[in-house]
Amino acid sequence: RKPLINRALMPYCVGSSFKLAVAAAALEQGIPPSFSVDCVGGTTVAGRIFYCHNHAGHRQSDLRRAIEQSCNPYFINLGQKLDPARYLELCRAVGFSRSIRLAPQLSTSAGTLPSVEALQNHAELANFSFGQGALTASPVQIAQLICCIANGGSAVSPHLVAGATADGETLSQENPAAAPVRGISQNTAEILQRMMVATVEEGSGQNAKPDIGSAGGKTASAQTGIFLENGSEIVHAWFSGFYPAKDPKYAIVVLNEGGNSG
Repeated sequence: RKPLINRALMPYCVGSSFKLAVAAAALEQGIPPSFSVDCVGGTTVAGRIFYCHNHAGHRQSDLRRAIEQSCNPYFINLGQKLDPARYLELCRAVGFSRSIRLAPQLSTSAGTLPSVEALQNHAELANFSFGQGALTASPVQIAQLICCIANGGSAVSPHLVAGATADGETLSQENPAAAPVRGISQNTAEILQRMMVATVEEGSGQNAKPDIGSAGGKTASAQTGIFLENGSEIVHAWFSGFYPAKDPKYAIVVLNEGGNSG
């Protein structure tokens, strides 16, 4: 009910969209895609039960299947194996917790990341590993993550203004784009590209399969901690992806406030 708020720039709970960053951190830290977890519908960390959206469980899953099915227990167990400092360093490198100046007087929210100290708490690390807890990010930042994966690992700084023109054709003052910097390795990016394509072809993102060609993507359902009068929690739905699957040209992020399921 607030149509003048530019939601693309605002911080949100991002839920399972963030699992792509967790997967990237794991691959960069030498954990192979074959790492497997038996999902029985939930997992216990530090005395607390974290449930999967599939209460029956996904059973034995490797990284590809966990991304395809968006399995929470898999990513919780994966996150427990990561070095939190290196984990957060990768998140910052690809754009999280950094405001981006898109144009004069137009910047994105920086969003939030937990501290290294907070991630020493295993339950906090568990929440973070499936995109919940102290993490917030804007749709633009999720698009930056998608770009980094789709372009082979280069982190980008998006901008809106190409320059100034007097005749509508030639730029008299050109605003140079910030040079991309290496965010993740090309090998990590290529592995995640294949898994995102599999998510659209065979997994939770099949509703996003284009009529022509294919795409890569990731679904998400993000809890907000905000409850309606009837006691139900508002859950935001996300879809993030790239198109086409081969030689991607576009990063696409869809946020549906209160949409329940990605």
